[in-house]
This record gives sequence, C-alpha cells and structure tokens, in this order.
Amino acid sequence: MFFKIIFVIFLVFANFTEIFGQGESMTCTYALVSSVYTCNLKLNNTRGLNNFANIGGNHLSGKNDNLVLSVTSVAGSLSPNIPSIICAKFRNVQKITMNNVGIKNILIEDVSSFAYCSLTSYIEVCNDDIGQIDERSFINNPGLLELRLWNLNLSTLPETVFYNLINLERLYLHQNKFATLPTNLFRYLKRLQTLNLQENFIVTPNYKWFDTLISLKNLYLESNLIVDLPADLFRELTDLETITLSNNNLTILHSDPFGYLPKLKYFSLINCQLEAIDENLIDNTGAIQLSLTDNFCVNETVIDNSATRYSMRIILSECFDNYANLVGQTTTTISSITSTTANPNLPPGCIGGNVDARICELEDNNNKLTENVEDLMKKNLELENQNKVFASMFENMQSQIDELKNRPCSCL
Repeated sequence: MFFKIIFVIFLVFANFTEIFGQGESMTCTYALVSSVYTCNLKLNNTRGLNNFANIGGNHLSGKNDNLVLSVTSVAGSLSPNIPSIICAKFRNVQKITMNNVGIKNILIEDVSSFAYCSLTSYIEVCNDDIGQIDERSFINNPGLLELRLWNLNLSTLPETVFYNLINLERLYLHQNKFATLPTNLFRYLKRLQTLNLQENFIVTPNYKWFDTLISLKNLYLESNLIVDLPADLFRELTDLETITLSNNNLTILHSDPFGYLPKLKYFSLINCQLEAIDENLIDNTGAIQLSLTDNFCVNETVIDNSATRYSMRIILSECFDNYANLVGQTTTTISSITSTTANPNLPPGCIGGNVDARICELEDNNNKLTENVEDLMKKNLELENQNKVFASMFENMQSQIDELKNRPCSCL
C-alpha cells in the first residue's frame, strides 16, 4: 500500500509539472569577465516557455540586475526559444550570446525574444537549426551595432527583417544556406561597415544587394559557389578596403565589377581556379595586396603599391595573356616578359617588350644619368683641390713680392 501511495504521488507531481512547467528553469552564474558583469545563463526550457517569473542565481556582493551588461548561454543549455524575460530582467544588458541552445524561433506568442533589449548593441545567435527568422525579430533594436546569425541553417530571410537596424555596423550571416537573398534586404543599413556572407551557396551575387551600402569597408564572399560577378556589382562601394572571394569558381576575372575602388587594400582570390585576368583590374583598384595562390595561371601573393604595378604585371603576365587571347584583345604584357632571351634593341639586362620594356629602358637611362652626375661631382672635387693648391702658391708669391718691396735700396 505504501508503494502505491508513493507511485500515485509521483504521477500527480509529474502531471502537475507537465501542465505548469515547474521543471523548466533559467539560472545565472554571475561573474566579472574582463571587468564586465556577466550572467552565464543555464537554460532548461525544453518546452519553449516564455512566461518565466524569474531567473535564478545569486548576485556578487554589491551587484544587482541593473549592472548586468552581458548574458551568455552555457554548455548544456536547452531551449527552442529565447525567453523575452532575459532583457525584461536585465534592462541594461548590452551583449547577448546564444550558442548551440537548440533554438527554433526567436519570436514566440507574437513577442520578439529581444523586445525589451532597447540598449543592447550586440546579439549573437549561432550553431542551431532555426531555419527561418520572423520579420519582427529585431523591430525593437535600433541601437544594435553588431548582429551575428551564423550556422543557423537559414536559406532565406524576410526582406524587412533588418529595416529598423539603422545603426548596425557589422552583420555576420556566414555558414548558412543562402543561394540568393531578397533584393532590398540590406537597403536600410546605411552605416554598415562589415558584411560577412562567406560559406553559403551563392552562385551569382546581385549588385542591388549592395548598392545602398555606402559605408561598407569589408565584404566577405569566400567559400560560396560564385562563377561570375555582374559588371556593376561593386559600383557604389567606393569605401571598400577588403574583398574576399577565395574558394569560388571564378575561372575568368573581368575588371568591370571592380570599377573604381581607390581605397581597396586587400583582395583575396585564393583557390578560385583562375585561368585568365583582365589586366585593367590592377589599374581600376587601389589594391596593394592580392592573394592569388592556388590558381591555374598564378600561384602567388602580390604586394605592389607602385604607380606602374611593375611586379604585378610580370607575375600576372600569363593570366593577362590568357585573357587577351580569350577576348581577342592586345595586352600590354606579353608572355616573353618572363623569357630569359634579351631583346637586342633594349639596354643590357632588359627583357620583354611594350610597356615593361619601356620602363626598363627608362630605368637604364636614369642609371646612366646618375653615373654621369657622379663623374661630374668627382671632377668638380678635383678642380676644387687644384684651386686650393693654386691659391696657396699665389699667397706664397704675394708674400715674396711684399718682402722684396720692403727691402732697403742698395746704391753704388
């Protein structure tokens, strides 16, 4: 009889827990992390409840909810949603990180997980299988500066999901499954400086994705399936400093997409199967470093900020010649530029032809002029020494004359 009573009590308790969710909990372990008061949050919310009364945990001495600036999920957390009580409790929280929690949605019961996060500047949700994000997810977060939504199995996004993020500076959407994006997805992000779209399934990027990103400095497109770049792709991105296109399938690289990029400092095209490059590309950009290793026509990283781009023209000569042959044009560099056979019409040591040969010839003339100047300086020094000798002789003669003048006259 005793065991029957215990069993009945257990069933009643289990049923009560299932109905009222008493087994679900959220608990903070508070700590100072690099001087930032942080809640290391353990979520045990398997049924995705949003109506938690409180978050457990004991504050450090002298601390309270208003001093919590960062909330980070800890290993072993489980919740299909991010309960909105997090920001309701920690009103001043600036940074939220949810990593591998089992999240399926960041909107529940028509309330965004971040509805009360008006002061939050950094949100990261990653390593989960969300699949889709509601357009209202970030409607209450105009102060957000950095948003990271990576490795979430996303293949699409609502076109207006970012429309209220007017101050956003950094957006990371890498390691998802985007093959394309809504045309106006980034239209409202006038202050965006960094956009990461690497490790997706993009085949042909659309220039309209970027044409309003007037502040963009860093664009990461590596490890996609890109086979071609539209001619006007980067037309409005005159502030770009970094472009990465490595690990794509760009066998031919035209210069048109790069237009006028005077501030470009780093351009990565590693392992793109490149066979041909338009020579005009290096004249249209301000790039000082091109990473071009593991390609068919070139396997080097080139650093060259000279006005003539002399070393670039030599290293990329095969790529340029291939491109010229493909489009039926004449390139200023020819394959003989790397030949060891000297052109008899050029100064000794000059090889190749056309523009680079002319540069070599001018450099040779400059060397000759330098040698002539040095010879003249030596001759001038010799003349100065001779003048000093003559001056000394003149002084001696003058002294002898003066001495003769002062001698008394001898009369016979």
